[in-house]
Amino acid sequence: MKKMMWATLFACLYFATLLAGSDPKATAKTYLESFFKRDFETMWTLQDETMRRVFGKQAMEQSSKTIEVAFGAFEAILSIEESEVQGYHVFLFYTKMQKSYAQITVSVDSQNLVAGFYAKPAPSPSALTPPYADTQRFTEEEVVFGSEQWPVYGALTLPKIDAPYPLVILVGGSGPTDRDSTIGPNKPFRDLAYGLSSAGVAVLRYDKRPATHGERMLLSETSERGAVWDEYLEDLEAAIAYASELESIGPIYLAGHSLGGQAAAYVAIESECLSGLILLAAPARRFAQISIDQNRYFFSSSGLPQEQLDAVVSFFQSVLNRELPPEIEIQPGLTVGYLYDWDRYQTMDSLEKVRLPVIALQGEEDFQATMDGDFLPLKEAFGDSSRFTFKSFPGLNHLLMRTEIGVFHTVDEYQTDGFVAYEVVDTLLSWIRQTRSE
Repeated sequence: MKKMMWATLFACLYFATLLAGSDPKATAKTYLESFFKRDFETMWTLQDETMRRVFGKQAMEQSSKTIEVAFGAFEAILSIEESEVQGYHVFLFYTKMQKSYAQITVSVDSQNLVAGFYAKPAPSPSALTPPYADTQRFTEEEVVFGSEQWPVYGALTLPKIDAPYPLVILVGGSGPTDRDSTIGPNKPFRDLAYGLSSAGVAVLRYDKRPATHGERMLLSETSERGAVWDEYLEDLEAAIAYASELESIGPIYLAGHSLGGQAAAYVAIESECLSGLILLAAPARRFAQISIDQNRYFFSSSGLPQEQLDAVVSFFQSVLNRELPPEIEIQPGLTVGYLYDWDRYQTMDSLEKVRLPVIALQGEEDFQATMDGDFLPLKEAFGDSSRFTFKSFPGLNHLLMRTEIGVFHTVDEYQTDGFVAYEVVDTLLSWIRQTRSE
């Protein structure tokens, strides 16, 4: 799907990203593998001029010894997370080492050269179970559903109580999001699944199509139904159909995080299998408006000239006005047409037509889906309806995890390990019980 977007929603879309290399992920992986093989010559050739000056072969040798003493010998790469920060492709490698686990960051610049490299400790997978979860109170199994062409792989957690019990389907945010919505050491969807299932609610979560079939999608044309259908809606509808056929399941609730909330709201309009809709840090703004707001937010710390910000704002204003051809590429893999396609599925428009109970939850320190730009406009539009419940949480970020209050937030905070706050899980449990009793 050549016009598909893999970049994370709300990433800063500076025009510098237009110069990105053809395969920065391969560059980052080769660089890391060369480090563990002690192939410092290859590492040096992959670096930009600044890195060559500050991280020469002698420094590489010393770093290799330091990391081996701290973590032990390298064993395996468990996962790779990609983001884009001010024109750099940033890759987070969650690695299994002989003694423990490490998170290793490799940054690649617009010339496909390595511009940053560092390592820090990471929690073991077992340490990622939140304290409010009791794994003895539910089972977890691998599931497969969807079409033969695009099979969907996921996990189903079922409480060890008498059936039927409610089920929540979790819909991930933008990009190649896996079933746990993994970001660095954090797994917010795993937290939600384990927390809810510990208290009697089944949860279905799944790997998004870009996470499973990303390479094949890039080589495929966008379907006639559009990029949003291919990335989100087809598999989302398949998840609902799969859940509705499970014998032990009672009412089904659809929960979308970030951009997944926008997709979930649209699907909830006509689905006859759903009993409620859950919006977790969902956007109310149009995609291009979010891009404008994010660029303005980061401008003060970017070091970029005012003229560049003005150019970016002007570009996305033209997108808002639908003045640009859809085939124009914003960055590799992301076209103007992709943003136009999302305009067909606006959260505000969808919620006008949804007839289900809806709850919207929001972290008040979220700089991506914001209080002023998204949550409060939704609350103003629908807060008077008895079908809608709105709740915001002080001190929580876009992952609904605790963060520092009142500071300048960036995606770097997602690399601090934590769990979805218990009050989020508790609020969802109370709301589900309430809707079942009505």
